[in-house]
Amino acid sequence: MKFDPDGCSSWLTNSGVISGITVTVAVNDPRLTVLDVRFDPPPADHLPGYPSEHVRVSVLPNLRVVAVPVDGDDRAWLHRYSRWRIEQILRHDIALSFPWEQVLGALCLWYPLDPAPLLWRWKDGIDAYMLIVQRHLWSEEYWRRHGNWPAEDTPHGERFDGKPHPVLAPILRSA
Repeated sequence: MKFDPDGCSSWLTNSGVISGITVTVAVNDPRLTVLDVRFDPPPADHLPGYPSEHVRVSVLPNLRVVAVPVDGDDRAWLHRYSRWRIEQILRHDIALSFPWEQVLGALCLWYPLDPAPLLWRWKDGIDAYMLIVQRHLWSEEYWRRHGNWPAEDTPHGERFDGKPHPVLAPILRSA
């Protein structure tokens, strides 16, 4: 699969498939592509006073994708990896799989052991990924204001038996 950053950013910004999104290419290098993504605030009649959001979405050569809020360090986050300090990065064995989500302080968008229908894959489309990011950012703001996540939430960490956490909401269960 080939990723076309310029075409992707133009389509996301101009197609109307996602309301209020602006995407530009910040970096396009064989080693890393970074999309600069800005979301307008949600409709005020539904979520009044919510801010616009700014994230950078990094696409690695293996097509791994990571979304990192810009200028979000002064806000509380329920589902965001703690950004690594330089000492932690230097101690890590680069030969091992590098935990980019943790290094960059990325958003924790899903639980990796969830069933396939609850995970994003490239075949779902970059627009589906951006909608997950947008929904996640709005959910974080909801959590800041109300103290709870606005939908069923997955506990963090693995279960003692290594199985995925149960999905409680019937609408989220796979068929």
